[in-house]
Amino acid sequence: MSATTSGTFLLRFTNPTDFKRFNSAALKHSMSASQLRDGINEYFKDQRGVNTVVTKKTYKADDTETTVDAEIVKIVFEIKLDRMVSQPSTSAMTLSSSV
Repeated sequence: MSATTSGTFLLRFTNPTDFKRFNSAALKHSMSASQLRDGINEYFKDQRGVNTVVTKKTYKADDTETTVDAEIVKIVFEIKLDRMVSQPSTSAMTLSSSV
């Protein structure tokens, strides 16, 4: 997702056991790692009894990290679970525009 994208979006998870879908809270492109965590943690807590740990890195066009807003062209979030689970945590995760 380009750093210049505006608006909100949803992450949609599919439970691998019953195939029910869960929508995250509406997320902004400019969100922090903790805001993403807050938006998705309910799914992982309810489905697998684990919490998420989210980190955010921002990059310049030459793929080096930066914290200068005007230089950011790429944002990468890494989502980890706080402990191992014995089953898949999701069978699908999709990104969609929020309505």
